[in-house]
Amino acid sequence: MGFLTDLKIRTLPPSAKEQMLNDGDGLYLRVRTSSKSWLYRYKPGEKQIKIGLGAYPTVTLAMARTHQRGEHARCALKASTRRTLGESSKSKPRSRR
Repeated sequence: MGFLTDLKIRTLPPSAKEQMLNDGDGLYLRVRTSSKSWLYRYKPGEKQIKIGLGAYPTVTLAMARTHQRGEHARCALKASTRRTLGESSKSKPRSRR
């Protein structure tokens, strides 16, 4: 984690095409012609999910990393809860009425 630096982000020129710069562990800086914003991307199953963390410089690099760690923990907890619930429902045979 930590491929980007604050200096690198500040000096990035606007891009005609959208760019996604990876900071590691699912944290990305999206650079557009008029803005820079933070995204957290993860894939709990088949579908990829993107969570916007805010615009740069309102949300700094350090803040984005902190938010990303919190989202990562939250997503891991959701995934483990789903797995536990799925396993418990499969292990118990249901009685039909």
